[in-house]
Amino acid sequence: MYFRVTIPALQDGKRDEAVSYVKEKVMPEFAGTSGLLTMMAAVTGENSGINLSCYESKEALDAAQEQIDGVLAGAANLMAAPPVVYEGDAVYGKVYHLLDQPGLKASLNKTSVSQGEALGLSHQFSSNQTSRVSDQLQRHQGLVSDAPATPRH
Repeated sequence: MYFRVTIPALQDGKRDEAVSYVKEKVMPEFAGTSGLLTMMAAVTGENSGINLSCYESKEALDAAQEQIDGVLAGAANLMAAPPVVYEGDAVYGKVYHLLDQPGLKASLNKTSVSQGEALGLSHQFSSNQTSRVSDQLQRHQGLVSDAPATPRH
């Protein structure tokens, strides 16, 4: 698994517009993106936020780079400066708490995800995405158990 963390600095008074942009443009734009496992955004202050995306691999992220560049260009009028970006391989992880939302009935002991269920994620997956997430969870047992994941080289 490969993560990308994007930290935008928003212009004064642009928070609500940025949230709308993420909900109405960014999330739909990435629906069905090959290799994308999850994408989340959070507001961390009046002029700040953080975005997290998780891909099957660096190659999957690289394949989505044109999409990423496009949505960042579309958000340029909302930002005070270019975003700070961090990327890297997952080396360890553990699910401590599952989101309690309607339709999400996963348990900590599950190592696969059925259609409409997801571990710790706030949206439902299409059956194709669910299959990819299930495959990833089975390959990365260390990410849902106490054992550390084997890092990729």
